[in-house]
Amino acid sequence: MDASDAPGPTRLPSLGTGGLLVYTHAVQREAVSVTELSGRAGLPERSVRDGIAELLGLGLLEAVPGASDRYRVIPPQTARDLLLGPVVREIDQLRDEVDRVRAEFDDLLPLYESRTDWVRPVVRLPGPESLRRSAAELGSQARSEVLLCRPAVLLGTADTAWPLPWVSQLLAREAEMRVLYPYAARFTPAAGALAEQLTPLGAVVRTLPNTLPEFAAFDQRAALIPHQDPAVGGLLVRDPALVAFLADLFDRDWGLATPFDGGASRPELSEVTEELKVAILRALIAGGKDREIAQQLGISERTCQRHIADILDRLGARTRMQAGYLAHQHGIR
Repeated sequence: MDASDAPGPTRLPSLGTGGLLVYTHAVQREAVSVTELSGRAGLPERSVRDGIAELLGLGLLEAVPGASDRYRVIPPQTARDLLLGPVVREIDQLRDEVDRVRAEFDDLLPLYESRTDWVRPVVRLPGPESLRRSAAELGSQARSEVLLCRPAVLLGTADTAWPLPWVSQLLAREAEMRVLYPYAARFTPAAGALAEQLTPLGAVVRTLPNTLPEFAAFDQRAALIPHQDPAVGGLLVRDPALVAFLADLFDRDWGLATPFDGGASRPELSEVTEELKVAILRALIAGGKDREIAQQLGISERTCQRHIADILDRLGARTRMQAGYLAHQHGIR
């Protein structure tokens, strides 16, 4: 049946001004006639009869048996129950039908989720909220591991709503969660706070100079890839080959990364700074531009330029090309 042909909701009668006025005067006496009501209300008999007809239809008035043209009021709660009784029973029946249909459709969910041949390999998700909802859904279904790379959009920040329920549930069932951040996260309070929250729950967090863009992989069955502009949304990937490829890239970087629990002493920060400079130098040798290098390393373009200036000064180089040559001479490639 077309939606436009579906019956609308049951329309119930309502109490109009005329009926209310008649009821107001009739309720003051045990029984009244049309003539008495007309005189008391100051209304023409026709208007009184219209009001009486309205009240009779609502069950708020009834004719007095054996008395010609006399009426008495019915208690509102009695009239209400008589009027609404059939509708309430219909609602209860519809509610039972809704529960039945919902249960039947829920029984189909395992079949739908087990499909493999026609599932759409890539689906566009609009906006950051749809990404987070998908992360929560996939995370609640994950049983073995979740891989997170630069999870700024997917995890948010360690605020009052943290930890996210799906993260706590995932780690409580002893599934594995590995998180990769760029080295710059060690200088970022938000990332540090998040790492401090994740580590006690059982997640493992590491950093390295040059990470992949943000993504998450769930049991190697699905992946989420946010757009560079969080407002745009991102992609839900279910193609097994693509998900496996992302997981392999993650594992490659994971083996090169350094553990990070959210805290860092000054010597550690000094080491991170030096490793960051080496990563910038390698990117310069590869011909990277300031903005590209900054995006790769998760730092601002201005911070990247400051490190580049320091690198040139240390090497005694006047140009970036000369810095690349000198670095190559020192065995940095």
